[in-house]
Amino acid sequence: MAFPIRKLLIVSLLSALGSAGALAAEQSHFEHFITRDGAALKDGNRLFRFAGIHAPELHRIEDDARGTCKADPRGWGQYFKWPTAEEQENWIKALVQTGAKAQRVYVLSVQQENDAACGRETHILSPETPDGMPRLNEVAMKVYDNMIAEADKQGLRLILPFIDHWWWWVGENSLPRFIMKNLRIFIGRTVKPTRLILT
Repeated sequence: MAFPIRKLLIVSLLSALGSAGALAAEQSHFEHFITRDGAALKDGNRLFRFAGIHAPELHRIEDDARGTCKADPRGWGQYFKWPTAEEQENWIKALVQTGAKAQRVYVLSVQQENDAACGRETHILSPETPDGMPRLNEVAMKVYDNMIAEADKQGLRLILPFIDHWWWWVGENSLPRFIMKNLRIFIGRTVKPTRLILT
């Protein structure tokens, strides 16, 4: 009799340990992705409407206290830093408390030639080789992932644009600089655009 009980305890312990990771992940607040039906946005079968402010710094903070970087020839190039998980949690809670149901954040930043001199990290890094493709910055994407997870935890939907049309955080003109030689690899061999449109 002792052997089956010991076996049962071991199986129970292994089962509990195996499910610990699943228990740690919280259930999403959302049952559906937002979809479009003609001119209407839908949350499942329900009409989805929202209003809110622009929240650009949920995943990259403009460090205005440091002023502009003198090494940036644009004359307005700022310093940036990544927000902490606590800052992201606080901002998202504040947005939800205002009644926001959805929030647009700012685009992914793209590396440019003056970033190293200004101590700026970006989301999208230049290729490592002349014929390579752009890369994602692991540190930046962890901050971005945390923003998405925290928003889900707090019940806030996010609008996530990827690349801007202008070059403040460096936009659509920057990626072609990295990829023009390999444009067909980036967008696929079946598409021949007359203009690269990313947002």
